[in-house]
Amino acid sequence: MKKVYQTDFTNVTGNCLAACVASILECELDDVPNFVTFPNWKEEYIRFWESKNRVPVFFHSLSDDGLLRAFERLPFTGYCIVAVQSFLHPENLHAVVGFFENKLLKVVHDPNPANKNKTSSDYLVAEIDLFY
Repeated sequence: MKKVYQTDFTNVTGNCLAACVASILECELDDVPNFVTFPNWKEEYIRFWESKNRVPVFFHSLSDDGLLRAFERLPFTGYCIVAVQSFLHPENLHAVVGFFENKLLKVVHDPNPANKNKTSSDYLVAEIDLFY
């Protein structure tokens, strides 16, 4: 994983998700579309991962605890994209890179450099995206 930082901090259309994808794929931010600017952004996001021969699997929950309990049952070790409550825009979600190993999810990279001193326990998890 190569840490790539977002360059657009605009509410709703910022490029934190693209920065997370670039981080996991170890490529440049310009090589990844800013998915959230597309009307059908989730389809574009899935299509992009499929073009990299990865199958995305999504886990949604309103309860952090319930989401992590479901996630713990998976035989998965590796990087994932985690949607968390945004510190900058609390009414919206923010994408960060997580690493899952031994039934433990840790936030390992936040593409917003203003959050560099945050720890995993500071984040409220809303969604986890895995890529097989």
